[in-house]
Amino acid sequence: MHSFLLNIKKSVCLTGLLVFILLLFPLFSALDAEEGWSKQQKVLMTNLGGMAAITAWGVANWDYFENDPEKGSEGWFSKDSKEGGADKCAHFYFSYTLSHILSNTFDYWNYSSKKAALLGSLSSFAMMSYMEFGDSFSNYGFSHEDFLMNLFGCAAGYLLYRNPNLSKKIDFRVEYIPSFDQTDFFSDYDNMKFLMAVKFDGFELSRSTYAEYLELH
Repeated sequence: MHSFLLNIKKSVCLTGLLVFILLLFPLFSALDAEEGWSKQQKVLMTNLGGMAAITAWGVANWDYFENDPEKGSEGWFSKDSKEGGADKCAHFYFSYTLSHILSNTFDYWNYSSKKAALLGSLSSFAMMSYMEFGDSFSNYGFSHEDFLMNLFGCAAGYLLYRNPNLSKKIDFRVEYIPSFDQTDFFSDYDNMKFLMAVKFDGFELSRSTYAEYLELH
């Protein structure tokens, strides 16, 4: 019976992740093929599509709109804070990554690199702020710490997208090996490791030496 339930959880987990991907990322291809829309309309529809995907995932996995709105402080990285602060790293990383995905997409839609970076970061912040708004109606509640980490992640995304030389030196990453014992990948913090990598090959002095293969995490 336990094995059967575990297989059900795995199926739900993988299906949920697939639905999230199907709702968000193919939207870019569909909008790119839509010749009758301006690039401004495509940006708007990208934001609306992203919020729709967040709503679907939140209702399915995060109890969105089941409670009255609440807000409060979760703390930062102390032992008695929620998840030990790992969720704050997740907010930063996802905001940072989403800003890069959106900036690159808008760049492809013939925005200037500067405008694409700005719109990508603002769109990421809008989506992540909407996610925090949804959290306020769930068992999580609105957290100003999460909100600030979203802001910092989007700012880092803008900074590194606009400065390729800095991006060659610094990278933000996540290592994740799922245990498949829960349905929500995005809050499986026990199996995640968040890293900032300083890449030696981004520095002129390290190039053409063995040091270029080194990173400081």
